[in-house]
Amino acid sequence: MIRREDFIDALGMPDEGFTNAVDAALRQVKEGEARPVMKRKMTLTVLAAVLAVIALTGAALAVGLNLFDHFGRNDRRLQVVAPEATLMVNDAVEVTTDALGVSKARIDSAYYDGQSLIVAYTLENYQRYEDFEPTEAELAEMTENRDYLLEAFGIEGDPAATEALRDAIDRKQPYGVVDYTIAVGDRCSTTGGVTLPLHAVAMEDGEEGLLYCIQEFEMPLPESARDLDSLNLTLPVELCISWFWFDGESCYEKHDRQPLAALTVAVSRSGAETRSYKWEGEINGAKVSARAEASPVHIKLYIDAEAGAFPDPATIWPEAAKADETWYSFVLTDSRDMEYRFSGGIEGEGTLEAEYDGLGYLPDDLTLTVRPEGEGDWSGKGYVLPGFPVTLKAE
Repeated sequence: MIRREDFIDALGMPDEGFTNAVDAALRQVKEGEARPVMKRKMTLTVLAAVLAVIALTGAALAVGLNLFDHFGRNDRRLQVVAPEATLMVNDAVEVTTDALGVSKARIDSAYYDGQSLIVAYTLENYQRYEDFEPTEAELAEMTENRDYLLEAFGIEGDPAATEALRDAIDRKQPYGVVDYTIAVGDRCSTTGGVTLPLHAVAMEDGEEGLLYCIQEFEMPLPESARDLDSLNLTLPVELCISWFWFDGESCYEKHDRQPLAALTVAVSRSGAETRSYKWEGEINGAKVSARAEASPVHIKLYIDAEAGAFPDPATIWPEAAKADETWYSFVLTDSRDMEYRFSGGIEGEGTLEAEYDGLGYLPDDLTLTVRPEGEGDWSGKGYVLPGFPVTLKAE
């Protein structure tokens, strides 16, 4: 299998002169289609550029889309690691359902560095809606949602159904819809049966009616799935059915998923490194330790602190008592003064765990700043918890 990385390894990344030559060559080809042909010698530089473009384009078409490049347009870390993402040459898995007919799912590319895992795939003929009015028996199986209306209907992908629902709500007239969707489920596992918890999913409409999808898994991966030469995965392909009904006053819903097939793939470990960082000290007289596990795409922060390290902000800033609610935010930056986007976190007994998106590279060190925030008459803006910022050094 010829990969884009093979061309880059053999020829190196193109410099500006090469890129300009390629652009010029492509312009000549395009312009030549619209004007009379002129007999002219093509220089060796331009010829080489055109041949290289043809070779690279042919290889890309033979291998796959590399959705890391696609999603990387709006996500720098995916753009940076795209050359490290394994492009897959495999047949699409076909499934047949009464609701949709023949649908297809195919793994496009994947990134695995021993700690983090991201898998990209495409879906074809993946969704259909139809009107729905429940029988008394069907309504009895549905769950009522009294507190929200439009949000109860997962039909944002269908403008006509969404508009019909809005109109029904405005008029207080009954309306219902059933959504049939082919999806790659969130229960990915290794061939050894180890479940890999899902962290995030992104989806975009692609070309030729495809849905482009990318799944990210929690980092670090379970211990038995770390630091392997190759990670063998199984991802379930399912038919998800959602029934929604608005009776003029309240919304009702019901959901079901039916297993159809499985996508299997072996993802080779990339050459990207991972790194650990650590800091220990005292904050407000309490012992605190912070450590971070980092890959180019994810950072996981762990903080262990004795009682009193993170007191009620009002005990430090009296004006914080004006806030309706207060909390602390944990901001990570690096020596380049780049801030890492917080992507989730939970507080446990004596331990805080927070997750951040990487920037495509490993930082030399990490700076942690703890800021108070509030709602109401006190926002906490501009305040920093005494004792911060601190620097986590690479181990």
